[in-house]
Amino acid sequence: MRTGEDDALHDFVEGRRTALFRSAYLLCGDRHEAEDLVQSALVKVVLGGRRHGRLDNIEAYARKTLVNTFIASRRRFWRREQAYAELPDRQMATSDTDTGLVVRE
Repeated sequence: MRTGEDDALHDFVEGRRTALFRSAYLLCGDRHEAEDLVQSALVKVVLGGRRHGRLDNIEAYARKTLVNTFIASRRRFWRREQAYAELPDRQMATSDTDTGLVVRE
């Protein structure tokens, strides 16, 4: 059985999902990532709405949650790691033997 607050959250999700998707697409530039971002943000909004009771401005809460979820996804380590070139198969020859001796010491 849903309460009045649950009805308000349900109506918000139904009515504003497309607008949140547009905002998410502008943030990340990828349709699939934007859909995942909206889904994650809406789950957090619904859980936050149930946990905190009545939300004064659900639209602002949802948009802030969307942006914070996007920022958090960009901070993940696997997002930052990118391979740019192949590693060399052999060691590069050094012309300065004194530098090699200093490094080995």
